[in-house]
Amino acid sequence: MPHTLRSVDLEDETIAELEMIVGFDDDLAGEATRISNRLQGLLTQIHPSLERVLGPRVRHPAVLKLLDQFGSPAQIRKAGRQRIIALIHPKAPWMAERLVEDIFTALDEQTVVVPGTDAAALIVPSLTNSLRAVLSQRKLLATRIKELLENHPPRPHNPQLWLLDPRRTTVPARNKQLKRAFFLYAFAALADPVSRTYYDKKISPGKHHTQALLCLARRRADVLFAMLRDGTFYDPQPAPSA
Repeated sequence: MPHTLRSVDLEDETIAELEMIVGFDDDLAGEATRISNRLQGLLTQIHPSLERVLGPRVRHPAVLKLLDQFGSPAQIRKAGRQRIIALIHPKAPWMAERLVEDIFTALDEQTVVVPGTDAAALIVPSLTNSLRAVLSQRKLLATRIKELLENHPPRPHNPQLWLLDPRRTTVPARNKQLKRAFFLYAFAALADPVSRTYYDKKISPGKHHTQALLCLARRRADVLFAMLRDGTFYDPQPAPSA
């Protein structure tokens, strides 16, 4: 959006701080992935059915709270449905009962105790606390990044914006990442009825899927340029002609 543009000075202290914070956040993101994978792998080892329920939600606050308190299938079963619901309801008021029902259904699917389950009961809460700490740090960094961007002086409006100008005839360099971003942007835009209609219109003359997506991507780029040029927000309904 036009109002989110910010001036960038490579010598600015704000930029230096942002680079440092973003770099640290990248490290934390990798650490969160590593811990999540380790936690999911451990759950798979001791109870595959339970992992299929909790694994996709392993970073959810309700699941983290559950695994912190009860690190093994036996402990969860012993606690009982009502106690588990009361435990996670503050973190997941809309899905607590459904999640608990799925958990106990998964517990009923396995009747044997896998060797190493007792050890996992000690490791799971430790991994859970580590993951929760990393995710908490990332939230703090996200808050700080938002503050820095909000406090950064706005960029003066540039009416040329030649880098996004669809009328330009020369390009100083090809940015593959930007092209890929617009391609994925166009793919996601297929859910929009207006974009889908444009895509279908391009498909009907005989264009391939990729060709039609590229046409849609270029159209989205034109729309973005017009928004930045005119300082307006996106309006799917065109203004009525005079």
